[in-house]
Amino acid sequence: MQKSTKNPQSLINLNFINMKHNFLLVLLVTLSTFACTKKVAINVIESAEEKEKVMEEQVAEETSSLPVPVEEGTPKMTFEKRVLDLGKVKKGDQIPISYSFTNTGDAPLEIDLISVCDCTTVTERPYLAIAPGETGVIKAIFDSNQKDESETIDIDIWLKNIDPVLDMPVLERIQYQYEFVK
Repeated sequence: MQKSTKNPQSLINLNFINMKHNFLLVLLVTLSTFACTKKVAINVIESAEEKEKVMEEQVAEETSSLPVPVEEGTPKMTFEKRVLDLGKVKKGDQIPISYSFTNTGDAPLEIDLISVCDCTTVTERPYLAIAPGETGVIKAIFDSNQKDESETIDIDIWLKNIDPVLDMPVLERIQYQYEFVK
């Protein structure tokens, strides 16, 4: 075996230099990782801010066509009868139905949409605003060809007007019922 000819003090210095070198290497890797992470984090934040701005613009664009809240008040559809009884109905019967109403609210009433079953066809409805105190009529035809049992049918009337309490379009519902006979 050969003896080390190096001085023990020089070995300690060499080890210290290696430790210092390793420490600096670890420090350099840590700093570069932090810098990359920081750069990635900044990019993520900037990307999220851009997406948020785009989403805000889309929401503003999509909501610009929604009905504007009525400042004067709210319309109210008061029907002579909300539920009509068509009596006994046979398969194939086509029965006209009619609903008369008065706007008893304190704002003009505007119908946006009338939603009905496939068995119902709306034949007449007001397209212009109904002022407070004025009347209107909704007419439809019920076709029993697709029916096999007694039923109560809903007709949903969505107004352009916004309910100030609910902050939603005003919804009115009328119905008709029949007894199916074979």
